[in-house]
Amino acid sequence: MDIRKIGVLIIVLVVIASVSFFKFRTEEDKILTIEYNGNEEEVTLEELMKMEKTSIKAHDPHLGREILYEGVSLETIKNNLTIICKNVKIIAEDGYNKIIDSKDFGTGIIIAYKADGDFISKGDGGLIKLSFSEEAQKIYDEKNWVWWITRLEFQQ
Repeated sequence: MDIRKIGVLIIVLVVIASVSFFKFRTEEDKILTIEYNGNEEEVTLEELMKMEKTSIKAHDPHLGREILYEGVSLETIKNNLTIICKNVKIIAEDGYNKIIDSKDFGTGIIIAYKADGDFISKGDGGLIKLSFSEEAQKIYDEKNWVWWITRLEFQQ
């Protein structure tokens, strides 16, 4: 293969990689759909991180260790969007879902995006997962931890 063909091949590969990265990034921008009061909003990780941050230190029953989770409380999301609701249905990308009563929002239930200072990996339930403080774990057992969250449906 001569040098020109190698050069053209490299340029083509760089263009393909750039287009693929741009397409991947655009598709990944909206990580969460929030349905409330007849509305639907799609939220990016960056937008979620701009909301008031909450941290909870809790024993994660699935990972078997104490973790400092950082994210946004359900209470903050409800207040930011002026939502009136009885509960919220948390839905994962695989369809797994749980319902959280709005009277419990203030007990330390968060949509977490960081664990011990690092973004949550896919293998640990991220990009975002439902995490419970020790107080909230007295009400909700380990079956209520929802990983790979893609949707919140606030119900009246």
